[in-house]
Amino acid sequence: VLALRMEATRLSQSRHALGTLLFFVIALLVGLAHLFLYASRTAERAYLWFGLACLAFAVNALALSPWTAPFAVALGPPFRLSSASGHFAAALLLVFLYEAFGRRPRPLVAVYLASHVALGALVLLSPFRWVLISESPRFLWLLPGLALALGITFAELRRGHPDARFLAAGAGVLSLVEVAELTRLADVPLPIGLPNVGFILALLSVAAMLASRFTRAHRELDALRRGLEARVAERTAALAHATQEANRANEAKSRFLANMSHELRTPLNSVIGFSNVLLKRAARTRGVLEAKELDF
Repeated sequence: VLALRMEATRLSQSRHALGTLLFFVIALLVGLAHLFLYASRTAERAYLWFGLACLAFAVNALALSPWTAPFAVALGPPFRLSSASGHFAAALLLVFLYEAFGRRPRPLVAVYLASHVALGALVLLSPFRWVLISESPRFLWLLPGLALALGITFAELRRGHPDARFLAAGAGVLSLVEVAELTRLADVPLPIGLPNVGFILALLSVAAMLASRFTRAHRELDALRRGLEARVAERTAALAHATQEANRANEAKSRFLANMSHELRTPLNSVIGFSNVLLKRAARTRGVLEAKELDF
């Protein structure tokens, strides 16, 4: 029986190590991908905050992995990294949430965000004994942030925000993960890999939201481009029509002037010719002309 229990424990730890590795890889790749997206679209700061949050989760997963266990007892850096990255990730996720919904955090919320950044710095710099003693209070301090995230997300969901359904799914999964961690603190047996699965689903839901936003923006830009092309084609056709009308008017003017020139030139030639004849006759007769000639 003891051998079976030891084998079951070993298999459970192996599954936990595999789940942690999978979560680390997914968080790292998703974080880097969104940082690259931010580099190409710097106006979308939501990519920046979510990418940094994913990197914080990746550090958290690496610090909690079984590969760092030999260093945890002697030195404590993995435990410090795990705790500090958790606080940094919480602050970054809340900033991302406000950025995604186009909101500005209120002063109390800003203080709460700054408290997580300060706690992360304290965990990295304080004595290891304080880090161990403050683990439970610091974990409970994450709960107000979770409640705040749920409140904002479901408020935007009621307003019909197009991205709220993805974030609501992610916030719901994170809530279940936090409840699982609380029950684990109460010595309730739960699957070891449950937090990793929950965090993976939460990150994928947020990534799906950002992908949907990117697709929607691309469609809007494509529709704007097509509309601009249609307007340019319409203006070009109108310009071509106006040019044709101007050319026809110019041709009509030219024809009119040509006809009028012909009609005027013919009688004027006669008048000029007859005037020359009269001048010659007057010169011969010394100015004596007939009555009809004088009338002319």
